[in-house]
Amino acid sequence: MAVMTGMSSERKSVLEMTATEARAFFLKSSSYVNMVLPEYFDFQPVLDFAFSKVSGGKLKSMINGNILKTAENANYSIILNKDAGYDWREVKIVHPFLYADLVEQITEEGNWQKLLDRFELFESNPKIRCISLPVKSTGKKGDTAETILNWWEELEQTSIVNSLEYAYCIRTDITNCYGSVYTHTIDWAIRGKDAAKQATGKRNDKSFAHMLDWTVERLQCNQTNGIPQGGELFNFIAEIVLGYSDLLLSEKLEDLNDVDWQVVRYRDDYRIFSNSKEIAEKIVKALADVLSDLNMHFNTKKTGLVSDIIESAIKPDKVYWNSRVPIIMPKVWDGKYRRVNYQLTLQKHLLEILWLSKKFPNSGSISKALTSFAKRLDQQNLIEESIEPLI
Repeated sequence: MAVMTGMSSERKSVLEMTATEARAFFLKSSSYVNMVLPEYFDFQPVLDFAFSKVSGGKLKSMINGNILKTAENANYSIILNKDAGYDWREVKIVHPFLYADLVEQITEEGNWQKLLDRFELFESNPKIRCISLPVKSTGKKGDTAETILNWWEELEQTSIVNSLEYAYCIRTDITNCYGSVYTHTIDWAIRGKDAAKQATGKRNDKSFAHMLDWTVERLQCNQTNGIPQGGELFNFIAEIVLGYSDLLLSEKLEDLNDVDWQVVRYRDDYRIFSNSKEIAEKIVKALADVLSDLNMHFNTKKTGLVSDIIESAIKPDKVYWNSRVPIIMPKVWDGKYRRVNYQLTLQKHLLEILWLSKKFPNSGSISKALTSFAKRLDQQNLIEESIEPLI
């Protein structure tokens, strides 16, 4: 596949970090809770305090000493809506003590090296690319901004470039990915399913793979189905399992090594490129088999073959809103810089945003449009239109 050029990166993948750097990254407030909250929420003092109390394996003695009797109800759940309809998802803020203990375990020097070695194997097939590993900003932008830019450059823009080489693309994703993760697959991913199965039931199993599986279980009150959603640490744990699925898929498709195809995965979102409809469908079938063995399944409503790769690469809400922006606010060059010259009244501008929200509920373009409108209001010395209709 052709390599994209012209993209500047000011981000560092978690796999490029040392154990110490990874620990600092996961213990950041913005990594602990990455959902949008009022800016006065700052979890950093809480995380620092929690780590000082549990580091060195002290959490086990706290639990045994009944200081923290159980993980049940220790975590805080928030129910978020994804589609302005009935698609509700649970996001968890894990108890800081449980979280800090898990971070310490993962970023212990030897354990971290085991994970890096494992990911090197997961990524050994250049035909299967994962582009969703957590990243840290190394520039002026925040981690969230760099994560979005990474998605734009590596998924959207790469998909457009792939239209030069491939005729077909099948898009699919996993239904309720985080809720479907069977915690024992974390063990399988780190040391292999056979080795994990052979060690099942052994009381003296002190391996990192087993202990990580057990720790994730414990922080959910011994629940083996699902992992918490919310925060970069659990995004990373999901990538351990999904990276393992990439490895299994690569092994399953060895007979296609001489055929030109490409799989690009952003977390649980897959795009499969090929010049043969039959090959693309064969890859999807193999992927379905691999995921089924890991207790995961496709979202059939979001699975489909497209032949117009360029159009399918860009989110429909983005295409729609970008077509409206030149009408609403063309940029005019005044000799020094581009300034926005709004063509619509405030009320008509808001109506455009209203129509966008009805056509594409809860889409990212709505946030962008409202942010632009807020900036427009900031530039107003006097609002001549009636305020109440605007509200």
